[in-house]
Amino acid sequence: MSVFDSVSLIRVYVRVTGVSEEGKVKEVEILRGADSLINLEAIRVLKSIPEWDVIYRRGKIEPPNYIYPISFRKPE
Repeated sequence: MSVFDSVSLIRVYVRVTGVSEEGKVKEVEILRGADSLINLEAIRVLKSIPEWDVIYRRGKIEPPNYIYPISFRKPE
């Protein structure tokens, strides 16, 4: 049984909670997901983005609080 049996579009909401000094995503959190394979793919896609902005406040890295909806469509 597939996740796409009852729907044609799945949206996963992912929060970026940590970025390294080089701008690489270190930590993510699934806020609303589907099954584990879809969630892992959403995390993989988010971590594959090459460079993120690093925010400094008072000389320390400020943890980001970005939330991204990632959509998956049922293959035709």
